[in-house]
Amino acid sequence: MRLRKYKRNLLAATALIGWMCAETLLPAIAQAQETIQVTPGGFQNRKKVAIAELDLARGGDPQLQAEYQKTMAYDLDFSDYFEPMPNNAQMASQHAKDRQMRAIDYRAWQNLTADILVKAE
Repeated sequence: MRLRKYKRNLLAATALIGWMCAETLLPAIAQAQETIQVTPGGFQNRKKVAIAELDLARGGDPQLQAEYQKTMAYDLDFSDYFEPMPNNAQMASQHAKDRQMRAIDYRAWQNLTADILVKAE
């Protein structure tokens, strides 16, 4: 008899504790799922990317080079991790030097403030 009463009290206490936990935790969980905060701006420390001109084979379509530049810049910028650098005369000159030496002068690209260099052939 005593054991039955003990089990009944234990079951009632367990049910009460379960109800109290549900009462306090469920609103917090539901609240967390309701709130989504979207902020503009992306990442603060985007890496500057220099996109070297595409080396075309003889007779290659120059339109392909322009399309390559545009697509690479768009895709990198869209990721919000990278900031494509606009091509300028210094970058074109450095690319020509690298092509002539058949090696990449990474220090020179860093001096042009590039964190990352993308080159394709």
